[in-house]
Amino acid sequence: MLTGTIMGTFMSYVLVPQDDGTTRLLLKVAARPSRWLAPALSVGDLIMARRQLLNLKRLAERHYGHDADS
Repeated sequence: MLTGTIMGTFMSYVLVPQDDGTTRLLLKVAARPSRWLAPALSVGDLIMARRQLLNLKRLAERHYGHDADS
C-alpha cells in the first residue's frame, strides 16, 4: 500500500491480486472539505482519478504485451 497527502487530502493506492491471476489497483481518497465544496471536489477528483487509473492500466498492459482495450 502507498499513501500520500496533498493539501490535507489522503490518497491510498493498493494492489489486490484477483483469482484469475490479474491484479486490481484500488484508490481511496479521504478529505475534510467544507460541506459546500465537497460535491464539486468529489466530481473533479472522480474524473481525474479515473483518467489516472486508466492511464496506468494502459501503460501496464502495454509493458506486458496485453491488449489495453479489453
